[in-house]
Amino acid sequence: MEPSPTRRRSFVVRAPSSASGLPAEKTSSEEAVAWATALREHRRATAEPGVSWVHCVVVGGAVCFLLIMVQLYSQVTSMASFVQPDRQMRPTRLDVAVDLATLFHGGVQTVDFEKQVVCAVCHGHGYDQAAGLRKCPVCGGAGMVVHEQRFGHRVHRVRHGCDRCSGAGHLPNRVCPICHGHGHHHASASIAVPVAPGMMHGDEILLTGGGDAQRHVATGDVLVRLVPSASPTRFVRRGDDLETIMVISLAEALTGVATYMEHLSGDLVPITTQDVLHPHAVVRVPNQGMPLRHDPQR
Repeated sequence: MEPSPTRRRSFVVRAPSSASGLPAEKTSSEEAVAWATALREHRRATAEPGVSWVHCVVVGGAVCFLLIMVQLYSQVTSMASFVQPDRQMRPTRLDVAVDLATLFHGGVQTVDFEKQVVCAVCHGHGYDQAAGLRKCPVCGGAGMVVHEQRFGHRVHRVRHGCDRCSGAGHLPNRVCPICHGHGHHHASASIAVPVAPGMMHGDEILLTGGGDAQRHVATGDVLVRLVPSASPTRFVRRGDDLETIMVISLAEALTGVATYMEHLSGDLVPITTQDVLHPHAVVRVPNQGMPLRHDPQR
C-alpha cells in the first residue's frame, strides 16, 4: 500500500493596508522618504507640548524664587531705616511770654531753645561705620548674659541683657567724638511761633516736627503755651474786653468828661460822658476790645 503524500502548509505574504499608516515593503524610494518625513513631523508635533510645559514650569519656578529673595532682601534692608508711625519722640513744651499788644495785633514770636538732634557726623549710628564693629567680650555677641543663683541645692539661671553692649551684641571700634556713641546730642535751635490776633494767655500752639529727633524714631513736636510777659501795660484783659483806669478831676466827674485815650491799636479813642460820675464808675466804649479769634475784623 503506497503512503499518502505529505501535505505542506502554505502561507501568503500580503502588503499592509493603507489604513495602518505604514508604507508597504515594496515602495519606491520617494514614498519611503515622504513616510519618514511625515513620521518625524508627527513625533515632533506630539513632543513639543511636553517640552514647552516643562520649560514654563522651570522658568516660573525660577521667577518665583527670585521674587521671594528680592522681597526678603528688601524687608531686611528696610527694617533698619523704617520709622514706625506709632513711635515718636515726646513733644517739647515751651512757655513763650507775649504781651497784650502782641495778642491784640498778632504776629510771629521767635523762640530760642535747645533740642535733641541726630548727629551729623555719624548720622545717628554713634560710631564710625568705616571702622566697623567687634564682638562684645562680655556676652560673646549674644546680647544676653546668664547669671546663676543658688538657692539651697538648686541653681537658677537668670538671663538678662548685657550691660556692656546694651543688648546689641557688638561694640564699635571707633566711637563718634561728637555724640560719644549716643547717635544724638543737644544743640541750640530757634522756632517761629505764629500768634493769631485775639489769642489768650494760656492758649497752646502745636508746631509739628520741630522737636527732638532720634534715629529710627519720628521727630517730636513742639507745644508752645502763651504766658503773660512782664512788660507794663495800662490795660487788663477780661475775656474779650479791655479794662483800664483813668484818673479824672472832681470838675470832670461833676460836669462830664471829654478826653482821648491811647488804645492798644495806637489810635486815640474819644472818652465822653455827660452824667455825674461816682468813684469807681464804669464807662463802656463799644467795639474797642480785643479782636475775636473767629473774626479778627471785629
